[in-house]
Amino acid sequence: MTITASDMKFDPVKNQHGEEVPVSLFMYMTQVETSPDTILRRNAYDSLSAGLAKYQHGLAQSLAAEIRKNVSLAKLRGYTSALDMLLQYSSPAGSSFDSDDISAEFFEQILDTFKTELAPHMQRYARLRKKQLGLETLRFSDVKAPLDPGFDPKISYEEAGEIIVAAVGVLGSEYQEQMRRVFTERWVYRGDNVGRRMIAFGGGVHGVHGYSFYPWGGNLFDVLLLGHELGHALHFTFAHQNQHLINNSMSSFFVESPSTLVEHLIVEYLRKTKEDPRLHRWLNMYLMMSYHHNCVTHILEAELLRRLYKMAEAKQPLTTTTISRTKGDILSEFWGDTVEIDEGAKLTWMRQPHYYMGLYPYTYSVGISASTVVAERIKQEGVAVGEQWTEVLKLGGSKKGMELYEVAGLDMSSTKIISDAIALVGQIVDELEESF
Repeated sequence: MTITASDMKFDPVKNQHGEEVPVSLFMYMTQVETSPDTILRRNAYDSLSAGLAKYQHGLAQSLAAEIRKNVSLAKLRGYTSALDMLLQYSSPAGSSFDSDDISAEFFEQILDTFKTELAPHMQRYARLRKKQLGLETLRFSDVKAPLDPGFDPKISYEEAGEIIVAAVGVLGSEYQEQMRRVFTERWVYRGDNVGRRMIAFGGGVHGVHGYSFYPWGGNLFDVLLLGHELGHALHFTFAHQNQHLINNSMSSFFVESPSTLVEHLIVEYLRKTKEDPRLHRWLNMYLMMSYHHNCVTHILEAELLRRLYKMAEAKQPLTTTTISRTKGDILSEFWGDTVEIDEGAKLTWMRQPHYYMGLYPYTYSVGISASTVVAERIKQEGVAVGEQWTEVLKLGGSKKGMELYEVAGLDMSSTKIISDAIALVGQIVDELEESF
């Protein structure tokens, strides 16, 4: 993260008006990638790719060393494979998350389910995107471009707080009161100052309360992302209030479900309280962005790790070419002929620090699948389901992830919940196709 945030320099580029725009990895991923300006998106993507390419050999060696280290440790500790060790042994160094005794076989089933069942829906969405954007070729730089660029509601931070607090009311009065404290007691650092954390973040300190770093931008998109980070912050708050310090660590298999659930609740609240059809369509597009980030980007990161670990255990050298070619193959298999996978796309493994966090990337996809189903149950059955969820948050690290889901009424021991969530993604694409 330090290398991509501080050491790498990228050439400024021109937008559609001929104006010069600076490029950084953070700015690209949070602003440019979703810009309606195709010229800016593509120019910035090319600048980013050229900048990453200068560091590819050094970072490839770093990643290869991390993988070889874990392969050696797995052998020394008597595990069948590095995947088994990373799923069952303990948290990676510096992590606040616990392992969950997930088998490598189940881990691979999860990846295969997403790749097989989600890919057709995302390819349909890519075709819709290409049509609506009027592009002859959908480049990798276009896969997150907005389909309705003229709709970008501005929201004040104060109004965002009112929306989020109201939306989480379905989780019970106790949860709602804690969320209200977030805004009355200023648990969010929202300045975009020099020296702040590069990414949005939500966490907590035992014995105090949750907190969040979020650079407030002032639109509806920010409301949803802030809600995500506050889902983390309140998870930590409830866990720390009800558990001893020894149970401070969180289950990685569970930890991304409380955050993504708040996103779903905000979407549902806005659907219920606002009649604007254009807003409803925007909310569907936001959900697709969220599924893209959590269920596509991260699951394909996990797929890269699966393949590289198996290569390393088979004594195959992990060169720069091998890593980038493997990433390109994974992207091509997932997107089929709907997205052009160029040399820059093959370097996207360089953007994220997740490869040094064990197999953490796949947990995003599991978490949002669970929260999708919980949100549907809350919608159908009411506050009782939400209050049950709040009680689960209080268990913190006292139980493994699979057990936490079981207390919440979810059976995550198979891929059925994941398939149910993917089916809902398909319904969203259906609605978007009809709405356009």
